[in-house]
Amino acid sequence: MQNITEFVNRAYHAYFKVKLGDQDKSWAPHKVCKSCVELLRSWSKGKEKHLPFGIPMIWRESKSHFDDWYFCMVNVMGCKKSDRHLLNYPNLESAIRPVPHCSDLPVPIFTEFLGLMMMKMVPILQKSMIMTVNMMLIFEVLPRSLLSLTKRN
Repeated sequence: MQNITEFVNRAYHAYFKVKLGDQDKSWAPHKVCKSCVELLRSWSKGKEKHLPFGIPMIWRESKSHFDDWYFCMVNVMGCKKSDRHLLNYPNLESAIRPVPHCSDLPVPIFTEFLGLMMMKMVPILQKSMIMTVNMMLIFEVLPRSLLSLTKRN
């Protein structure tokens, strides 16, 4: 498990067309499994891998710690990757299970890459523009200063 990064936020939004919400709430998950991150990463790079579900797990605040608290009802401690299929994940009001891809929920095509790249490139473009403006100023001011020096002599 790892913290939810900016990449995960953006890729999740691109994949499911919804933003990760309620990150300020204690009951919301604040970690993501490594395999989900890697699947999102490979999907965003145009590789054929994708998440196994078309609708993510929906989390809501629990109304009862007795029969509606996901983390108390599912014991994953000491569970190995090979044993995961043996786990029984309940479908609760506070934790509605994900829905697998099907003909009604096809795997989305990553179309946000350009937007993500542009967001990453904004600081680079800003620096480039500043350098260009500085160079223009230098080439505009330099001839004037040289001209004034030659006039003095």
